[in-house]
Amino acid sequence: MTLLTRYDWPGNVRELENQMERLALFANGDTLTLQDARNDSEFHGKVSAPGARAADTALTRDDLQRALTQANGNRDEAARILGISRATFFRKLKLLGVGQKRPRLVRPPHSA
Repeated sequence: MTLLTRYDWPGNVRELENQMERLALFANGDTLTLQDARNDSEFHGKVSAPGARAADTALTRDDLQRALTQANGNRDEAARILGISRATFFRKLKLLGVGQKRPRLVRPPHSA
């Protein structure tokens, strides 16, 4: 609770709700712990610098994949779970190569 009160939550309840979902998504067990909060670099960035937005650079490919799984593939919902904008989410997807189709292998025709 002390960590939660260190941030001014400019997005109010919605931002807090998104952050709690993110913490729950990446928690190591059934109960959120102080260590879970410390392991989430986005959350830790928020609480260590009150009022400042955390950079999204800490998001990994696995973070994006887990959020997409949690959101049943809905990218807008996955962005909300991670507490980032749609634009940021789509940029990170592209940057990290998440969900991109692999190029098809074109085989030459069989010669008889």
